[in-house]
Amino acid sequence: MPRTAAMLLTLLLAGATGCYMTAPSEPMGASVHQAMAAQTLYPGEPSTDPVTGFDGQAAQGTMQGYAKGFAPESSLDFNQLIKSMMEKK
Repeated sequence: MPRTAAMLLTLLLAGATGCYMTAPSEPMGASVHQAMAAQTLYPGEPSTDPVTGFDGQAAQGTMQGYAKGFAPESSLDFNQLIKSMMEKK
């Protein structure tokens, strides 16, 4: 019996030490804030100079080309699509 009690007390003490939690050394979320700050291109104050190098016509052409990339290539229904795929073999 004393042996069982000693083993039980030892297990309880060993289990209780696993519950002890230390305070974090850094504030929680510090690593996320550091990663976000590392992705900033120019971390200083913003410049008041106007943006140069990309005129309106170039921007419009870029946006139209981008939009065309998502347009459907054709308006085939499912049967026509399967038929065209079978013909390509």
